[in-house]
Amino acid sequence: MPSLLFSLLFSGYATTYFTGSSGLTEFVANLIISPMQTLRLWLHWIQIMVDATQRSIEFLMLSKRANNCLARAGIDTVDELLSYTASDLKRIPWLGRVTINELVDRLSEVGFSLRQDEPQLQQSAWTYILLSEGGEIYLGATTNLRSRIKQHNSSGNSGWTKGRRWHILSVRLFESRYAAFSYEQELKKHPHKKIAWKLQCIERASRIVARHGYQFNPNDWLHSNHD
Repeated sequence: MPSLLFSLLFSGYATTYFTGSSGLTEFVANLIISPMQTLRLWLHWIQIMVDATQRSIEFLMLSKRANNCLARAGIDTVDELLSYTASDLKRIPWLGRVTINELVDRLSEVGFSLRQDEPQLQQSAWTYILLSEGGEIYLGATTNLRSRIKQHNSSGNSGWTKGRRWHILSVRLFESRYAAFSYEQELKKHPHKKIAWKLQCIERASRIVARHGYQFNPNDWLHSNHD
């Protein structure tokens, strides 16, 4: 409370709202106040803050450049400015980093701040290995596993996997796209890790072969040079 009163005393608010006919001297004399007076002062302060949000942007005493940028964006009051996040302001033409910092600083000086950015949810992603009808292995990563498998098996597929039927042999889920695609690259740079993953899937590969009648034996991977 003392720090708030000190701020009020030496701020533009104290000069504007607390120096009427009684003057600044009386305001200082009234700093030692009763609980009821304290409550009234707090309510008055809240009203001041509410009134401030409804004021014109000119209330913030910004630079001419900042005022012009906000006017072009249709931001005319403090309340309208407070509905924006820093990310929102960055998308406004001509409103650069220096001007945004000016807005943040001026709002902070009068007790306000921009709306906080909503936390962004990371997009899950998968690294996967596929098994073809001929026993070939394909390694990939995707953020939409079902759609990606359909693409591999599509008649319109023009990539390396075209012309063959593919089955999911194994997948690993990651919390972000970056993590999944980084793991894919790691396996491609270190083939022995890819081979180790493949060998862990022999049992599932054998079930796929038996179900579809394919003519290869996944157990042969144990004796293969994995070229």
